[in-house]
Amino acid sequence: MRFLGPIPQRLMFRAMKAVTKSWGAGVDRIRQREGLKFASRCVVLDDMFSPYGILGWFSGILGERQPDWPAPNRITGFAFYDRHTPGADADTGAGRFCSRGRPSGGVYAGVLRSGRRRRLLRAESRGCSQEWLPSVFLVGDQGRKDTASADDGVFVTAYAPYSELFPRCAAVVHQGGIGTLACALHAGVPSLIVPLGLDQPDNAFRAERISVARVLPRRRYNAARTASHLRALLDSPRYAARAHAAAERVRRENGVENACDAIEEVLRQPALDSRG
Repeated sequence: MRFLGPIPQRLMFRAMKAVTKSWGAGVDRIRQREGLKFASRCVVLDDMFSPYGILGWFSGILGERQPDWPAPNRITGFAFYDRHTPGADADTGAGRFCSRGRPSGGVYAGVLRSGRRRRLLRAESRGCSQEWLPSVFLVGDQGRKDTASADDGVFVTAYAPYSELFPRCAAVVHQGGIGTLACALHAGVPSLIVPLGLDQPDNAFRAERISVARVLPRRRYNAARTASHLRALLDSPRYAARAHAAAERVRRENGVENACDAIEEVLRQPALDSRG
């Protein structure tokens, strides 16, 4: 809806606030019981902001601080953790597959319905095969049960840590979730993003704007277009250069350390009065 300008956006947010206002009723009752000041607002869009400060756990490469953000605020950088369990290593089969010859195209299928997952796999595997690009698909535990490798050029597994898989990839095809995008940026690998909803279209827009990704709408996703976008990503030195520059910046950031510093600064201050 960006092209419609600010007025439709304001109307949409007003409607969202009206619909979700009742969601905070339970919180309001607790605050009344504890004798806290409060004003019943939108728990999703207003009351989520703390008077002690707001931490943006993302890289400034995707978006700088804006003058209308609630104050105080700080962009910390990404916080990375990509293990299912502490100390878990990459799927050894995925590692061996990526070690054979050309770099692979990494794919995160995510939590799609089985039918959609199979269609995505089919389109992506055909698109990569047209580019002679072997592919690794991460489909989750449920997806692993109903998905099989199409041929020797496709490896399917439930999961592998992105920090180990993505640096071995020539490109990463994913939905544009902020965690997956962060790992692709950290690895210095360009992305082909097929956003589904929520924050993914906005993340895709920001990645495309800094030339580290191309965006393909889900409704236009097929093998031919996948191959075309992958060809553009791999053949253009611009995407590789911008992805490498983005990685240098993201790697200099330490989201966990910056967030801890911000929290400790608040803890050293005198207690703030309750602001509702």
